[in-house]
Amino acid sequence: MQILLRRAFILLLFGLLIVALLKFQGKIFRAKHDLYGVPALPMLEAGANTATASRATLPQFQVYPGFVEPVDPAHISSRVMATVLSVSAREGDTVKAGEPLIRLDDQAARARLAQTRANLQTTQAQALQAKLAFDRAQQLHKADALTAQEWESARAGKDTTQAMADQAADAITEAETALSWHTLRVPFDGQVLKRHADPGSLASPGQPLIQVYRPERLRFSVAVPESLTARFQVGQALRINFGTQDHAASLVRILPSADPRTGTVILHLNLDSSQTLLPGMLGRLQVSVGERTALVIPANCVRSVGQIERVSLVREGRVSPVTIRTGKSHNDLVEVLTGLSEGEEVLIP
Repeated sequence: MQILLRRAFILLLFGLLIVALLKFQGKIFRAKHDLYGVPALPMLEAGANTATASRATLPQFQVYPGFVEPVDPAHISSRVMATVLSVSAREGDTVKAGEPLIRLDDQAARARLAQTRANLQTTQAQALQAKLAFDRAQQLHKADALTAQEWESARAGKDTTQAMADQAADAITEAETALSWHTLRVPFDGQVLKRHADPGSLASPGQPLIQVYRPERLRFSVAVPESLTARFQVGQALRINFGTQDHAASLVRILPSADPRTGTVILHLNLDSSQTLLPGMLGRLQVSVGERTALVIPANCVRSVGQIERVSLVREGRVSPVTIRTGKSHNDLVEVLTGLSEGEEVLIP
């Protein structure tokens, strides 16, 4: 009897487990919910304008980055080794031609100039004394009161001292020139591009201390593949994009040598003078490399919500929103990369 009760209890538990599993899976005791129909898409309004997504032949461009650089900037450096006393301009300052820009310590040069001037006075006095001695010897020689050897000695003394005086005068010119090297002046009207020296620093011969450029003389330097050089000619008009602005440019130079590591050739483009361009600015040159076909629609059909782009697709007289991804813009058209097929109609708002 106990065995039968135990078996019945086990069968009851097993049945309850099966019922629980079936209920959990929704096979039994499932609640019935009211079903609502999906609302129909809105109809296309009468008189609404639509456009058809179609294939168009578009120019294919390749973009090459370059940068703005000054034409023939002046790298001002010292000819002597001396301490920098003062620098009268910083980056961006406007400077005038001939204006003193950097002053170097010139005490040694001034002392050398004073020494050469004193030496000149000494040699001039010696030359004057020798000339007077020669004049007296000349008179005595004419009166046959002086031997030829004594006369020649007096003439040699005059010539030697005069040569020493001339040499001392040349030394003054040289010392004055060396003194002028301690004041570095601006070679032309322009602006300071870079400053490498401050008061107290040591200037060495050939070491750039400051760089000056002409703001109205800028060019665009860009590297393009050597295979495209046949597409360019000196004087060709091109356009360069700087962010949101396009600037006209003309090709002025194609450098004759190619870089063997990158296989590129450097182009120099002359830029129109503009206050918005500065040396070092990054720009992009668009080069036409052929044609291609792309699916396009009017740009005003696209609505942007953050990073999402949508259009209103018209199908069988009804309008439904569709998410798309666009590419480049071409005037009033925009390329469609995904989301539409050729021949589909979109609503023009």
